[in-house]
Amino acid sequence: MSVELEKKIQTIELKLDYLEKSVSTQLAQLAEIMKQGFLMLVLTAISVVAIPILGYLFLQGLIDKLFFGVALLVVAGALGFGRGIDHVAQLIRVWKYGNGHH
Repeated sequence: MSVELEKKIQTIELKLDYLEKSVSTQLAQLAEIMKQGFLMLVLTAISVVAIPILGYLFLQGLIDKLFFGVALLVVAGALGFGRGIDHVAQLIRVWKYGNGHH
């Protein structure tokens, strides 16, 4: 085999290797984003369902003011916690992978 052909093959192998790493990094980022999005969706859905139910129970006199207040705080905390996790994950992504600018 000629030296020139060998060099071309090595170059192609290097490019393929780089491409493979790049794609796997992108897929890992996408999976992370989807995971965070799903967590936020679940927390939001819980709060959207929980708040009216809590309000109804409170208005029916089935739960007292203290329980109602604590439950609302917990729901709001879950939402805030979800957003907090999302921000931390975003910071980690930026720190780990950069801004996406190579």
